[in-house]
This record gives sequence, structure tokens and C-alpha cells, in this order.
Amino acid sequence: MNPSVFTLTALSIAAVVCIASSNGGTTSQDLKTGYLVGSTPKYQQYAILFGALTSAVAIGGVLLLMNSAQSHYTKKGFPSGEVKVEIPKDAPREKPGRPYNAGEHLDDKEYHVVHVLEGQYKDAKGNPFPAGRYLVDDAGRAIYRTDVPIDRKQDEMDFGGKAPEKFKAAQPQLFSLIIKGILGGTLEWNLIIAGALIAVALELLGVSSLAVAVGMYLGLDNATPIFVGGMLRWATDRLRGASASEAETETSPGVLLSSGYIAGGTLCGLFIALVAITGATKIFDLSGYFGEGYEDSATAKLIAVAVFLVMAAVLFYIGSKKSPEIEEQPKTLGA
Repeated sequence: MNPSVFTLTALSIAAVVCIASSNGGTTSQDLKTGYLVGSTPKYQQYAILFGALTSAVAIGGVLLLMNSAQSHYTKKGFPSGEVKVEIPKDAPREKPGRPYNAGEHLDDKEYHVVHVLEGQYKDAKGNPFPAGRYLVDDAGRAIYRTDVPIDRKQDEMDFGGKAPEKFKAAQPQLFSLIIKGILGGTLEWNLIIAGALIAVALELLGVSSLAVAVGMYLGLDNATPIFVGGMLRWATDRLRGASASEAETETSPGVLLSSGYIAGGTLCGLFIALVAITGATKIFDLSGYFGEGYEDSATAKLIAVAVFLVMAAVLFYIGSKKSPEIEEQPKTLGA
């Protein structure tokens, strides 16, 4: 059996355990909150079950649409047309997408869709054939490779043009490296042990090792706004004179606004994905005002930084306000 099968099995089991643990924690919090407000657990459980099912279907569908919209087909990165692969009997057929679905490079032939596992085939020189999703002709020759955004290999599409944005998935990539390293016997255990010792040292010094670890593997593009948000939280708590217990309640106006920021960012990301999927990008094309390639220009970056600073200023202003105090109910006789 191919080693990639064991990798997929381990990753699938880990995903099931992770989701089950997450749903268990969410359910306990929901039931606890329901008890405090006097709700009926029976109907809460109905709502939790309905929410879990609908969210799984909705999120799965959105991810598949985003993956399809951000994929492109290429003949680069592998010996196109030179390696023959085995075509499964139930292999679906499809036509290649961009940039081979229009224009002078149009290819309207249908090919078999075959998923090649790592180390499953070799080319004429004995080199391992790259794993991936391929379009194969009737003779079994791999002609196109689907460059999916979750594992982008080519920064440019065939015949020029920038490839669609790559999905930033730090956690799945980390899990993949660990699973492949353990199953393949190539995991750098010395680095794992060193990281564990560093975490122990940080905890002994009174520093949260989890925050440090998350900041290290997420990258600067994600860690920087998290750091700025943490500094804003520290500054607003100092300005409000909040006690340690109050700062941990997660009920201040700043925390609520931050939650709205997170939800709003997610909705904007889905809106951008919907625009890309439907092909309505020309409606929001600002090249007439800023010129071609304005997305990577200094002007666009300065505008983005300015918007970020405005949002940070609003968050600081709202977060510096004290939470409205709950009026005490008058005590009755005998209470």
C-alpha cells in the first residue's frame, strides 16, 4: 500500500478527533449559558445539531467553490505527456480550465481526472513524478496538472499572467509535515525536543508558551495584526484601570468590537471569493484610477495601512470605555 494512504488516514482521524473535541466544548458552553438564562436543554440540542449539520455543508461547499475558482491548469513543473499513469475505471472526465479554456490556447478536449500519490510513478530519468491532480488523455499520459490554491506550485500561469492567490493554511501544512515526518521516519525529533524545552522554560518564566508558538508558525502577515491587537488590549486595560479578573471576562466593549472585526473580515473574505467565483472582478476593477498592477503598488499598500490604523484607533477608543455596570436589583424582605 502506498505510504500516502497512511498519511491521509492519519490526517482524517486527527480531523475527526479535533472536530469532535471542538463540538464537545461548544456544546458544554451552550448548555451552561442556557442554564443561566433558563432555556430548555432539549431544544438547545436540536439547535446545536442543526447548526453543526448546516455549517458543515455550507463551509464544505464554500471551500470547494473557492478551490475551483482559484485553480488553474498548467503543463509546467512535470514532464507533460511523457509519463503514463493508470486510469481508474470510475475516473471522471473534464476539460482543462484557465488558461486553456478560452482564447488562442483553447483546449476543448475532455481528459480523465487522476490523482497521483507521492512516489507512485517515476519519469524516464527515474525521478519521482510529482503528486497531484492531473488530466490524463486516453493513452494514460498526464497532460495537465491542476494547480490548486491550497498547494500552489506555480506563481505564474502558462502563457503569462499572475496565478490566483494562494490559500494561507499554516495549520494544515504543519500537520502534514508532522504526519509525513512520523510515518516516513524523517521527522527532526531534535527540533521537537528543543521546542518542548523552550516551552517549558517560557512557562517557568511566566510567559505564555502557546502565544509564542502560535506567533512563530503563523508568519508575520498574521502575527503582526495579532500583536497590534494584543498591545491595544493591554493599553486599553491600563487606561480603564481594569483589574486582572475584569480583563479576563471577555465582556468589555473592545472585545465585542474585536469579535465584530473578526466576523466582518470573514464575511469580506467570502464576498471577495464570491466575486472571484462569479467572474465579477471587472466591476471592482480600479485600474482606471490607479493604473495597471495597482494591487502591488505603494499607493495600495499605504491605503491598506491607513485603513488598518483607522480601525485600530476606533478599537482603542471603544475599548478604553468602561463596561456599563449592571444595576443591582433591590432586595426584598426575607431575601
